[in-house]
Amino acid sequence: MIPAGDISGKFWLPGRRARSVRPGTAPDADYGIRALVLRPWPRDDRAVKFSYLWPFHDYRNACAGSALERAAALRHNKTLARQLPTYLNRWAAICCVLLTASAVCPAALAPAVGVAFTLAFVMTVHIAYVWLLFLRS
Repeated sequence: MIPAGDISGKFWLPGRRARSVRPGTAPDADYGIRALVLRPWPRDDRAVKFSYLWPFHDYRNACAGSALERAAALRHNKTLARQLPTYLNRWAAICCVLLTASAVCPAALAPAVGVAFTLAFVMTVHIAYVWLLFLRS
């Protein structure tokens, strides 16, 4: 939520008391817009790492609900599909690193790196397939 300011120069956030600020100056970092834009909601580190590699965490089910709900879910999913090329590039880079690592790693680690490469490649193909489906629709 963006902090609101009135004519008196008081800024506030939900659950916090109003804080006086001199006119013409910005509120401090705890109450400023910059703090809200940089971190709009609290997320732990695992969720950030998960969302960096998994593109489908915010998609909605477009097969359930009324016709209007399904249309809204499909529109939401199409909007999110614009980000799929970014995830495709990330997973393709991971595939390249793992393929290179499988060639230079010791023989004892080669099977594990090969399995990791296979999973990354499958993820790359899956993201490409979903992206092409959304491009066609």
